[in-house]
Amino acid sequence: MMKKHKKPKVFDFDLLVIGSGPGGGVAAHLGAGSARKVGLIEQGDIGGANAFYGTIPTRALLEAAHQLWQLRTIGKYGIRSSSQSYNFRTVQLWKQKAMYATGVLEESDAFKHDKIKVIRGRAHFISPWIISVGMKRYSAKKIIIATGAHPFVPSIPGLNEAGFLTVKEASNLEKPPRSIFIIGGGKTAYEYSQIFSAFDSHVHIAEPSNSLLYHVDTEVNDAAVWALEGKGIRVHLETHILSITMHGGRKIISLVKNGRMHRVVVEQILIAGKEHPSVDLGLENCGVIYGPKGIVVNDFLQTNKKHIYAIGGVIDAENEPHTASAEARLAIHNMYGKKAIKYPFAVSPRVFYGVPEIALIGTNEQTLQQISKKYQVGIAPIELVGNARTNDYSGGFVKLLASEDGIIEGASIVGSHASESISELSLSATSRITAQKLATIAHPFSSESSAIQIAAAQIIPNN
Repeated sequence: MMKKHKKPKVFDFDLLVIGSGPGGGVAAHLGAGSARKVGLIEQGDIGGANAFYGTIPTRALLEAAHQLWQLRTIGKYGIRSSSQSYNFRTVQLWKQKAMYATGVLEESDAFKHDKIKVIRGRAHFISPWIISVGMKRYSAKKIIIATGAHPFVPSIPGLNEAGFLTVKEASNLEKPPRSIFIIGGGKTAYEYSQIFSAFDSHVHIAEPSNSLLYHVDTEVNDAAVWALEGKGIRVHLETHILSITMHGGRKIISLVKNGRMHRVVVEQILIAGKEHPSVDLGLENCGVIYGPKGIVVNDFLQTNKKHIYAIGGVIDAENEPHTASAEARLAIHNMYGKKAIKYPFAVSPRVFYGVPEIALIGTNEQTLQQISKKYQVGIAPIELVGNARTNDYSGGFVKLLASEDGIIEGASIVGSHASESISELSLSATSRITAQKLATIAHPFSSESSAIQIAAAQIIPNN
């Protein structure tokens, strides 16, 4: 039974935010309005790990990789190019320039401008209203937990001795490794395997399940594997790593695939796979309920303690930066607004960047089958639209899952610009716009988005 804590009569802050990433940072800035006194606790980099090792730096590296791919295949457009070389240090400078342009490197000044007190160190709950950071204690009327998630390092004999990279180190390498073994699938594996492959690394990915990407339709997973293998990346599904040893400065991975033993020798290892919510905050002291998937919140992003909210990766490790930012806006509204609003968890987009881009919302077909829910499917290959012919990409598709009455419950886009089109489907699902209505909306004729219209037209109205 948890100790009963006394609520302070005087507070240091109106709002205390733990974590300065895309969720916590936005929450702190918004919370600082109306002359509220706001504190922000950050143990790592100001701006959060995502700003320095996540979406922006990864996309900058992917863009450089894409330009190199284009250069190597530009002859098919009738254009001649004699140079296909690169300077990886200059590539890293491009990444730094892209990061600087977003303003993430100046986040400390932004917090100072909004009179937000930044507290450096590790946050630990003492009570539902009091948090310690080092030797100091801070009290707050309301608290938002936005500590994100962290890479899960599997227990593989010899892994720690051999050494490995996380995204933090992988995004800052001075030169690409000659060969790299990626442990685990998911977003990191999909994106970084393409980056290293473009810069001439021999890449292997090993995932213990039968799906490279998690919680996606079979067609989406197959498209991802097909795309990576087309770039020379070796994808090993249903593969288990037994041990890792060192010999002559090289890492030797012993694994089992299809019942047979194999060995792969590489220069580097990268940890990918599923992440774990960062809940090591002394939550037992404040009584906030959490589990393996993270802190438990209601539809309003509120924990079981009414004055404590949680957002981002700490409530779902698969949450992306745009989701955390959207949740931050809603959490502040629900804290201080007159009428609380529910967050549409199911239709927040998930995106895997690269070539192709993969974007998803809502549920997948396997889940609908498991719960025995009746549904309809509309699917349109990208090759049906003009853009597939003009940019020489025809391997993608749009897939819609709709209820019997035509409401979109899940959607997947695999294509050149999937991330730019998925918000239309997110809005349709949130607003309960039927697929039939979506099919009547004119889409630019040659664009990949017109495949959405074609897929939607396959959903039969339930009259």
